[in-house]
This record gives sequence, structure tokens and C-alpha cells, in this order.
Amino acid sequence: MLTAFQRGYNRRMQFLIAAAIAILYGLVEGITEWLPISSTGHMILLSAIPGLDIAQRENQAFFSLFLVVIQLGGILAICVYFFKSLVPFFHPAGKERRAIWMDWLKILVGCLPAGVCGVLLKVLPDSVDIALNTPYAIGSMLALYGVAFIVCERILRVRESKLQAAGSSHFRYTTIEEVPLLTCFYVGLIQILSLIPGTSRSGVTILAGLLLAISRPAAARFSFYLSIPLMLGASIVEGAGFFMDGNAISATGWTYLGVGVLSAFLVSLVAVRFLLKFIEKHTFEGFGYYRILVGALVIGLAAGGLM
Repeated sequence: MLTAFQRGYNRRMQFLIAAAIAILYGLVEGITEWLPISSTGHMILLSAIPGLDIAQRENQAFFSLFLVVIQLGGILAICVYFFKSLVPFFHPAGKERRAIWMDWLKILVGCLPAGVCGVLLKVLPDSVDIALNTPYAIGSMLALYGVAFIVCERILRVRESKLQAAGSSHFRYTTIEEVPLLTCFYVGLIQILSLIPGTSRSGVTILAGLLLAISRPAAARFSFYLSIPLMLGASIVEGAGFFMDGNAISATGWTYLGVGVLSAFLVSLVAVRFLLKFIEKHTFEGFGYYRILVGALVIGLAAGGLM
């Protein structure tokens, strides 16, 4: 029979182990959510490492909840990083405040297609969700959109070179304020593709923005903004479904969630700043090669029975 000291020691060790694992997941989430490389694919790789599979430590229902809720850390980071650009009340009434309200309208218009499709997907049979979440499906999406990034960037490079020679530019919109509402809706339509695991929400929205003549900095910023209502809505829906199914969160589970969200928040602040600086002088082609490599790794591990 365990003594009070031993029970206390065991609880502390469980907390420390859960916190360490949550920090790792938060690190991966904070980096991969904003870079166009798919957070889902990297979470699957992380869960394949012995001892780090939260689904085995808790249960699959909790792990599904965890993968969605941990994104709240990223949302908070976006809200903090772009606080002045997102909150109109800290600006004097006038043109600047109206511009921020218009940005929010564009965000909501861009979120509408994926939001509606996301709700509709909830009524599909579980077999569809299972099929989309296999390592083979996710690895294929990673590689497919990696190729798409490379091809897109090369096409844009040739097109931009020709237009610059003619004194023009492919990128007509350099700020979100310049982007028409209809163009925001088109970005939202393409964002529907991100509902397929392994695609990368930030990846397809940035890619869509580039193809629709939005500059890299503006496309990245708009992609960040779109995450706020989408991720918040997904967390609410996933959380409601979790508890409505009669599930409960253990003390260790709360540790995973709390530490994971905090870790994702801190890392996201760094990742967002890095990406905004990176795209000032670089294209997204390098991320395309990286996606192909990770996609091949996921498929290879699955084929070898290691995932």
C-alpha cells in the first residue's frame, strides 16, 4: 500500500511528465501552425515517438480535443502581436478605425466558406474522418502542396520578371486594406482545402493570396487574421462535442491543455515574427521542399509499421 508521500511523489511525477510532453506539443504547434508546413503532419510525427502519444496516455477523444484546443495559444499570440491592428477602439474615430472594421468584415467573409464546410463535415460518418487522418493521406497532402508551392513560386517568379520589365507588378495588393471583398471570399473558398489534414491552413491561404495578386507580407498577415475566428470556432465546437459525448478531462489532461496552450502561445509569438521577417527577402519555395521531405517521411514510417 502506497504511503501519502509516495502518492504525492507519483502525482508530481505525472504532472512533470505531462507538462514536458505538453511543452513539446506546444513547441511543434507554435512553429508549424504559422509556417506553411502543416501542424497536423508534425503532430502525427511527434505522437509516433514512443512515450509521447497522448492518445495512449489519456484516450483518443481527449487527444482529438487537445489537438484543436492547443491552437488557442496561437490565436492569443496573433491577438497580442497584432493588437493595435485588430482592435479599432484604440484608434480615434475616423478613417483608421473604419479601416480596421473593414478588415474584420474581410476576415469574416474569408472565414465563411471554411466555417460552413467545417460544420457540415461534423455530420459525415466517422469513417470519412478516419480515412482523411491516416498517415498515408496526410503524407500525400504534405507532399502534394509542397509541389504546389514550388510550382506556384516558379510561375510567379517568371510572371513577376516579365511584368517588372514592362514596369508593372503581379502583386496589385500590398496591404489588406487594398484587397477587395470578393478576393477575400476567393481566399476563403480555397481555405476549404485546409479541412483535409496535412494541407496546412496557413499554407493554402498564403498560396491563394499569392495567386490572387496579394503580396507575400499581406497574404501572410491575412492568413494569420483568418485563424482567429476559425480556430476559436473549432475549439468551441470540438469542446462541446467532447463533453456532450459524456467525456471528462482528468487532472493530467488539464495539465496537457494548460501547459500546451501556454507553450504554443510563447512559441507562436516567435514563429509569427520570424515568418514576417523571412518573407521580406525570401519566397516560400523552400517550404515546398521541406513539405515533400516530411510527407515522404510520414508515408515511409507508416509503410514500415512505425506509425
